[in-house]
Amino acid sequence: QLVSKEKVEILGLNINQHIPDGLSASECIKEILNLGGLAVINWAPGKWLFKRRQIIKRLLKDFDTNLALGDTTLRPKLFPEPSLMSRHIADSKPVIRGSDPLPCPGEERLIGSYCIKHKFENPKDINRLKIELVDFLCKESHSAKALGKRSSLAQVYWRLKRYYS
Repeated sequence: QLVSKEKVEILGLNINQHIPDGLSASECIKEILNLGGLAVINWAPGKWLFKRRQIIKRLLKDFDTNLALGDTTLRPKLFPEPSLMSRHIADSKPVIRGSDPLPCPGEERLIGSYCIKHKFENPKDINRLKIELVDFLCKESHSAKALGKRSSLAQVYWRLKRYYS
């Protein structure tokens, strides 16, 4: 996970090299893509509003299908899907759903509580598995059925309070 100069967190999936924090969001995404990875911007409170919303909007336009959005348990279950995410899905662009536990004791209980499902052709071939996973996430994740559930508003509040304390 990288934190850009604009304070946008970007995940780099399927990369083995360190990318330093503090680069512009565009530079972070370019670095991830140059390393053969998948760049993901997760939904988080505040990230999809105000100034950072405009940054996300620009990044989605600039990187098109090379940028995935992440829908996590930190988007309370009563919160509607953000319009940027709905548009991304409607345009058949990648959206990854996952639990996204915070680095706090007890968060490990959430692993796998919200996800998407995919059946792999040959799960024993690790090299083929990596290729198939990235291919699925890039091309089919937008239409994959979400499994599990996101957190309630109260759960999100307490998770974030514990994290920032």
